[in-house]
Amino acid sequence: MSRKKSRRTPRKPTGTTGHLSPDPHTRTAEFVMVKFPSTKPEIEQYVLDCTLAIVRKMGRNLYRLTAPAFQNFEQDFDFTLPTENGTQYLDLMEMKPTSGPYSAAPGSYRVWDFAQAIYGEIIKKAQKYGPNRRDVIHLLLYSTDHRFQPDFGVFQLLKVWLGQKRHCFRSVLHYSPADQNSGELLRLFRTTPEERRCDIAELRERVIMMADFTKLEVDAEGGASVPISPPPAGWRS
Repeated sequence: MSRKKSRRTPRKPTGTTGHLSPDPHTRTAEFVMVKFPSTKPEIEQYVLDCTLAIVRKMGRNLYRLTAPAFQNFEQDFDFTLPTENGTQYLDLMEMKPTSGPYSAAPGSYRVWDFAQAIYGEIIKKAQKYGPNRRDVIHLLLYSTDHRFQPDFGVFQLLKVWLGQKRHCFRSVLHYSPADQNSGELLRLFRTTPEERRCDIAELRERVIMMADFTKLEVDAEGGASVPISPPPAGWRS
């Protein structure tokens, strides 16, 4: 049974993300939203369950668990992990590089700025535990809003920076939901030199303008149009 109490835990806002569900017979498509739980402990449990399921389908055991992970109280690590190598710990962190409500968030961003904001939050969390802590600590990142869905370039920069600087995390993964029960899992640390290879100069200049599939429109002939967010303020092509 979970040790992290949720009855008195306030609701945690989440964004809007999901997938398109096309209907070839009517030539329409519907945006199907992922329905996240309402509290932080429930969201974290949901994200971890989905993450473990992805790896389980590949015939592997993430973190080499010997028993189910269990949640801790708020002032502790998010989860305790019973593993083949002893007790380890897991923290979760949402990738949300800007403050304020999701509805007011811009639909475009500079890849470098996005990555720097997330990396800063990761290091802040790591500094709380210190670089010499003997506990084995893992970090699981996740996204709940399509406006904060990281570009591959964001992931590449995080791989580079996490591989260069010392921190306390044994592993750093990112889970991105595709639908209610599945998604994509990406390892950001530890990675190989080949996985960290990228064009740093190009990523400094890259800008992402997201398509808002929640506003998809389909005409009578089956054509679809999706609005594209304007570029970040001050950006020039």
